[in-house]
Amino acid sequence: TQDFQQALVGAYVPLRDIANVAFFMDEMRSDNTHYDYNPKDRGGLGFEQLADFLDDSQNGVISQRWLACYNGISRTNVILDKLEKINFSMDEADKRQIIGEAKALRAHYYFDLVRHYGKVPLHIHEELDKENAYLPQSSVEEVYAQIISDFTDALDKVAPPKFPQGSGRITKGMVASELALVYMTLNQYDKSVLLLDSVTKMGYSLWANYGDAFKNENQNKMESIFEVQYKDGTDGQSSNFIYRFIPIGNTTNILGINFNNTIGGWNVPTSDLIDSYEAGDKRLDASIGVIEGSINSSDNFVASKIVSSVNYVPNPAVAYKYFIRKYLHPPYLLANNTKENWPIIRYSNVLLMLAESLNEAGQGPAALPYLNQVRTRAGLANVTTTVQSDLR
Repeated sequence: TQDFQQALVGAYVPLRDIANVAFFMDEMRSDNTHYDYNPKDRGGLGFEQLADFLDDSQNGVISQRWLACYNGISRTNVILDKLEKINFSMDEADKRQIIGEAKALRAHYYFDLVRHYGKVPLHIHEELDKENAYLPQSSVEEVYAQIISDFTDALDKVAPPKFPQGSGRITKGMVASELALVYMTLNQYDKSVLLLDSVTKMGYSLWANYGDAFKNENQNKMESIFEVQYKDGTDGQSSNFIYRFIPIGNTTNILGINFNNTIGGWNVPTSDLIDSYEAGDKRLDASIGVIEGSINSSDNFVASKIVSSVNYVPNPAVAYKYFIRKYLHPPYLLANNTKENWPIIRYSNVLLMLAESLNEAGQGPAALPYLNQVRTRAGLANVTTTVQSDLR
């Protein structure tokens, strides 16, 4: 049992390899974020190409994500095949949980693949010879069928969440939520409604203060349904998202630690995103900040302080940069080294997905309480319309 548990932990590890680059392929290709162009260092050209839709098949981020997904799939396949072939004594509850987590992870990796790459080779067994290592692409429909099959089986096997949560392992909450997202992607809203409604009965809840959902001490707790796990230190398991999201340059005045940050300037919030916040939305200050500073004689930005983005009016005499603030949680003990997890599903996501699913299923009045839970926490007035197009 211990060997299989260790192998299962190993199957979670590629989640980090995806999270470390996901924002380049996801958020930066949307209207929400972009990047600071750095004419002095063109080493980030591949990242820029993704944001500008100029990437090709040789792009390193595209290959890293692909390889990470298949690395995870390979590890889950080994676990599942070995469990079937080896005769040994194992507690039935442990066996069900291991199978459930492995299938949920495999489904998660394939869901990531099919949404980003379309048709992909479908490997569902450990590959032991070179002939089977090179399968042709399966259709999108076949990949989704496997995803649904794996998630459905996992939902029957994994344990419900226990509070306070702490491990970051897969629970029924994660499986039901992501399977619901699969059905939403396929426009099968009647099925997503049932799954998401079940999650609302599993004990999750919203933090009273939106910003608390991202604090290190609240990771894996009541609003967390699934997040990629990191820890600071020197054993190679740390994250560095905040260093990616602040400008390049010295970090002393921003993070309180002296470090020459050369990897920053990515996932920069756009004015389109900032302007989309309604007046009084408490999420803006917690999500997006402003770093003020100056431009030195070498034409470099020198940060001086962080200020609020709420009603921010630029001063022509002051240089400034917007940045994603929700990953800013000093003090930092090691440079370029944090313990910030990467959230994949939060309970607020579930509430909004349920509201959307109900509205798309023609049940607008039933959607309002879930939508308004999120709006109330954000300090916004309730939505009252039940007209489907308006509510959408």
